[in-house]
Amino acid sequence: MTRLKFLLFLPLLYLSCSNDNRKLEKAIVEFSEETITIPEDMVVVDGHRTENGNEVIPGRLKMIIYYDSLSCNACQVSHLIDLSAIYALADSSGIFDVMTIFSPRAEEYDELMKKLVLRNFDYPVYVDYSGSFRKENSFMPKDVRFHSFLIDGHANPIFVGNPVETHELWKLFIKTISRYEKN
Repeated sequence: MTRLKFLLFLPLLYLSCSNDNRKLEKAIVEFSEETITIPEDMVVVDGHRTENGNEVIPGRLKMIIYYDSLSCNACQVSHLIDLSAIYALADSSGIFDVMTIFSPRAEEYDELMKKLVLRNFDYPVYVDYSGSFRKENSFMPKDVRFHSFLIDGHANPIFVGNPVETHELWKLFIKTISRYEKN
């Protein structure tokens, strides 16, 4: 891993409450060397509309925010508005796309879909009803700090963390994507 790439992951180490930073550092290095697979069998909820498949543009940067089956779906849906700044930045910069992916348990799928449609969020949200995202990316740590990340055009993680959680992560995220601005 290049020194620059490692520096992009340092805030996650800094923000860690754990005294076991070496273990976290190793997990970051291993995660950054993986390739993320985005399944094609997700449902897209766009406002009040739902459709099968996804609208992923290959080769673009993608900020992925993943809520696994252990997450409280109702809580996450009610906090989608917290992600508006990152969606707005994606729209205005044209540098990256945002994919918010919910992966509910089978018994929670209908309730999640109802909440998402009623919520009428301004941006598309992806629902991984079959758990394909986790299956195809089984290397992804269970630590939720690794469930938000930016991938490059080759689907390799280049930034880990949710930029809307802290001002420091937001600044580092801006710095990361600015390296990819179109000239």
